Amino acid sequence: MRIAGLASGMDINQIVNDLMRAERIPMDKLFQRREWLSWQRDAYREMNLALRTFRDTYAHLRLQSTFIALQATSSNASGLKATATASAQAGTYTVEVIQLAKGAEIRSEQRIKDKDGNDVKASTNIFAAMGRDATEGSFTIKVSVNDGTNQRTAEITITAEDTFSTLARKLSQASVTEDGKEVSLGLQASFDDTLGRFFISTWETGEHMQLTIEDGVDGASQTVEFIDKYILGRTDPATYEGTYTAQGQNAIVDFDGIDTIEHTTNNISVRGINLTLYQTGEYTVTVQSNPDQVFEQIKAFVEAYNELIDKINEKLNEPRYRDYPPLTDEQREALSETEAKRWDERARSGLLRNDPLLRQVLVDLRQAWTNPIEGIPAGQLRQLAEIGITTSSNWRDGGRLVINEAKLREAIAERPDEVMALFTQAPAEEGNREQMGIGRRIYQVVSDSINRLRDRAGSPGITTGDQSVLGRQLRDIDDQIARWEDRLARIEERYWRQFTAMEKAINDMNQQTMFLLTHFFNMQG
Repeated sequence: MRIAGLASGMDINQIVNDLMRAERIPMDKLFQRREWLSWQRDAYREMNLALRTFRDTYAHLRLQSTFIALQATSSNASGLKATATASAQAGTYTVEVIQLAKGAEIRSEQRIKDKDGNDVKASTNIFAAMGRDATEGSFTIKVSVNDGTNQRTAEITITAEDTFSTLARKLSQASVTEDGKEVSLGLQASFDDTLGRFFISTWETGEHMQLTIEDGVDGASQTVEFIDKYILGRTDPATYEGTYTAQGQNAIVDFDGIDTIEHTTNNISVRGINLTLYQTGEYTVTVQSNPDQVFEQIKAFVEAYNELIDKINEKLNEPRYRDYPPLTDEQREALSETEAKRWDERARSGLLRNDPLLRQVLVDLRQAWTNPIEGIPAGQLRQLAEIGITTSSNWRDGGRLVINEAKLREAIAERPDEVMALFTQAPAEEGNREQMGIGRRIYQVVSDSINRLRDRAGSPGITTGDQSVLGRQLRDIDDQIARWEDRLARIEERYWRQFTAMEKAINDMNQQTMFLLTHFFNMQG
């Protein structure tokens, strides 16, 4: 039981709080140390993520395919589109598109008319067009798609509410249940008001595709008539069969007079050239080097590097305000929201100021860019400076690179193989960084830096099981804080026991004094 100053008249709560505030000073320092380390870990991880993003974005600069930059152009891009891959060879090719790939398609032979000979529209009610009484009930048709491996058949129910438009939608949405899941038949269907016709086809193209529409009730006369007259657009009852099957077709291309190629789609890859077919006809495809593409990739690489070192230098030079430690909960409560925000900004500043790990990252990157590539024959390009990429002469730029664009373009145009080797050369001795091309070398340096930062602060996104240096330090501080909390609880309880004992003693003394005074007054009387 706690007695809060009833006998002594003292504010025991305040006295205990003041005493505990002094007792908590070591734990507050632990809390502030933990907060600082947590912020620093986040700052390391931010830099780790920036390095990883840079490395992964420009990893292709270590590959020869990046520097075999080719572009393909078609004599008529609206009929044939061509793009070159790294395996394409420069030259001019003749491409004859003999046939386009198509899905299996059913289209009305002519305009569909109602029972009175009038053109129907998408919004026309099917029963009204047929002269069918709604009381006769619905009827069904079957639609089947065979992709050469599986045949799927769905029944389409046509009701008195259906229009030609809603029937097209039902066909497009036709599906079957397989292994408890709804599987689409893969159809696209529409009714064109302008042409007055149905167009139904499979999404997938190729001669292996087959589409069939037939009656759903064993040749019922009205259903057969509906399929032939109101889907196929036939007008002669003598030709009504109630079923129709269509077959897809392959694309057929003659490439440069060498061979005739058949393909199930209109996207064909041949000799490293990707062809997209739109129209039949003869086309000329020209494949030639594209130095602008190489230039833009190198330029983007350098610009991204400059942004990266700007970010690193910013962290290294950020001012540290040692008089602004992290706020404890009690301190934060004593400040306004604006004051706390300003304090936090100062407290978080300089987390990585002059950090040796980041400084080593800069040193390694600068050496990777500027050191000559060993193993390249004399007389060939061995340094970036030879293709117009140099370090800024202004020390305030912090080691940023500068590009002489004219010199770089000239090197790419006149010495493309040497530029490729400068970036992509593989080391003769495994792991020998000095023999690596710039792209490989930068990739390796950044990877090593990422690993060092990970060992120091863990990987971005990792919150549990962090075995990094800072992760272990934070867990150790957490353990110390937990022990301090237990200790402070015991200390506070001790203080309350002492003050309670004091209050009881004062209360006993007061009672004894009152007894003596009462006895004395009685004797006087």
